[in-house]
Amino acid sequence: MMESIDIWKLIAGLGVFLFGMHHIEASLKELGGRSLKLSLRKYTQRPLSAILVGTVATAILQSSSVVSLIVMAFVGAGIISTKNALGIIFGSNLGTTFTGWIVATIGFKLNLENFYLPVLALSSLGFVFFQKQSRARLMSQAFLGLSFLLMGLVLMKTSTELIAQNIDISWLSGYPLFVFLIFGALLTALIQSSSATVMITLTALHTELITFPAACALVIGANLGTTITAVLGSIKGTSDKKRVALAHVLFNVVTDILAFLMIVPWIYFIQDVLKISEPLYALVAFHSLFNLMGIIVFIPWIKSFSRFLEKRFHSRDESTTKFLHKVVPEIPEAALIALRSEVRELIVSVMKFNVKTFHIEGLGWEINKSHDYKLLSRYQKLKEVEGEILNFSIQLQTRQLKPEDSKKLETLILAARHAVHSSKCVKDIGQNLVEFRNSTSSHLMERYQAIKNFLAQFYRELLPLLELETLLEQEVFEDLLRRAQNFHDEYVKETYSMISQKAFSDVEISTILNVNREIFSANKALIAAIQSLNGLNSKDSK
Repeated sequence: MMESIDIWKLIAGLGVFLFGMHHIEASLKELGGRSLKLSLRKYTQRPLSAILVGTVATAILQSSSVVSLIVMAFVGAGIISTKNALGIIFGSNLGTTFTGWIVATIGFKLNLENFYLPVLALSSLGFVFFQKQSRARLMSQAFLGLSFLLMGLVLMKTSTELIAQNIDISWLSGYPLFVFLIFGALLTALIQSSSATVMITLTALHTELITFPAACALVIGANLGTTITAVLGSIKGTSDKKRVALAHVLFNVVTDILAFLMIVPWIYFIQDVLKISEPLYALVAFHSLFNLMGIIVFIPWIKSFSRFLEKRFHSRDESTTKFLHKVVPEIPEAALIALRSEVRELIVSVMKFNVKTFHIEGLGWEINKSHDYKLLSRYQKLKEVEGEILNFSIQLQTRQLKPEDSKKLETLILAARHAVHSSKCVKDIGQNLVEFRNSTSSHLMERYQAIKNFLAQFYRELLPLLELETLLEQEVFEDLLRRAQNFHDEYVKETYSMISQKAFSDVEISTILNVNREIFSANKALIAAIQSLNGLNSKDSK
């Protein structure tokens, strides 16, 4: 009897199905992934809209796991809040049931072999001959994945039909439904796809290999097992990622417990109240309805749930960066936003470093003499942040970025380099500034005070530019550079005038002019850094 059962056909069918899902997911992420990710950011300000976006995004991408990973990246980058992320997670559970409806309504109603062979023939040719990364090739890849998905379904359906014909399934009735739930959870955790588990369940139900209540238990188990992807994605992740993963697990656990405890009333409601007699339709309806029930149960508590999560996983992060360690390069949209925030933070840190080195008061940054003694170590920290930024940028460059994203990345790298160059110029004259402050010469103190007065006003005007999100005009930066140049030239002119009056020694003359030159270089670099952060091209300040 066992010789007539082709177990390899079942396994091959599962493999081909998952292979098809992979190609569909990969192509749709390229075709519509960017707009979907931007929608996750734009249309998630309210719980209901966040749920809707999560549902639609998952239905399109055919993977709640992918949506969960994107959400974790966006929360880590500070793009969306934990509360809004919850709505997307809730919606993704409902969106993943869309696959079951496709399989139930089409997969078992048509002669799939007559359908997928032409699709496979045309899409495979398109995938081979169309130019890489072109829209036509991505469309071909999507249909290629669809044909593999349907082929896998045919293989599994025919293999389960053989099993149903050759095995007495009456012995399965002796097992409690809880066993089917655990099996569904373990199978989903193993193959990393709740859609595949649901599809296997539908084929088994179609061939009467399992009963309808057992199929319902398997689907509940699949819902539980899909959380493993979020858990794995949060391992060694930030606190934000762990909170999102915990939210996914708790939502699914509570929803699945309620669904399992109410499995008999649910079956009665679907079959006797809704009058859905077709087992396949009844099963996917059960899958959708109990996920919808979970959303309805959680919506009133979404704020409390968010506060509960915010109190979890607080840990001290050892990273020198504030934003980059919260995201991964695999999600370029989130990575670029986090990178810009990190570069902006670096520019602010450089400005603080410069201001404290000059002992400039009135900008809200505490000035103390300890900065003079820790000048090199503070500069080293700025270089470490620059190193992390460059390392992260290199990883991001290996991704397939859109031209506009590549341009953004280039300008952000330039901004970081310019900012640290500004701090280097100031670091190099740090000891000279200490000598100025300790000098008994009134002429030197006058030269030093002139520098402080100009820089205090100059930095007051630069700081607000970092807060603006709108694109600044090129003339703004040209005016700043012109003023920096004018101060440099005027300072040299006044210094020469004082030299003619024998106000300085030969060494002091050299020091004063060198300090002025480095200050001008530092100011140019800082202007170039803000200009690059703003998305405008700037000439190298070195």
